Amino acid sequence: MIPHLIRRCPLVPTDVRLQWLESLIVHRPPVASTRSDATHSEASDTEWGTAENKYVAIRPADAQATESQARHPAVSTHNDSTPVEASDMEVVEPQAPELGWHSQSQLKHLAVLRIKADVAKYKARAMETKYHAMAMEAEFMAEKMAARVKLQDMGIPEDEIDELVE
Repeated sequence: MIPHLIRRCPLVPTDVRLQWLESLIVHRPPVASTRSDATHSEASDTEWGTAENKYVAIRPADAQATESQARHPAVSTHNDSTPVEASDMEVVEPQAPELGWHSQSQLKHLAVLRIKADVAKYKARAMETKYHAMAMEAEFMAEKMAARVKLQDMGIPEDEIDELVE
């Protein structure tokens, strides 16, 4: 079955869901539950949440099967297995890693980010220097034009102004 259907569909047979979860557990360590009731202490498998980065613990369907069918008699089963319902799942917060301990990939990523920050600083300084020079040139041109206008207002001929200004 398609993984997103396995995660969201309440009618997926338990054996199919557990088989899919076992393949996920090989790649991710299970997380301890924060819930204290007895039914959740029997939790055996975990599933990694999609958008919220949370674990979803699924209780086994042996003891809950009769409760589930009693609560929802219209829910059908497939291949003589009990479906896992949304009420059988609980969101469990993942444990935060200890401060100061980073994986190799995180350290490499941090180094790349530092280099990118240094490059951005260098480019900003270069652009600041470039625009500062352009601003100085524009200021000089403005002063030159202001001097030309003052000389014209004083009645000095254009040919003399050109000699004086340049």
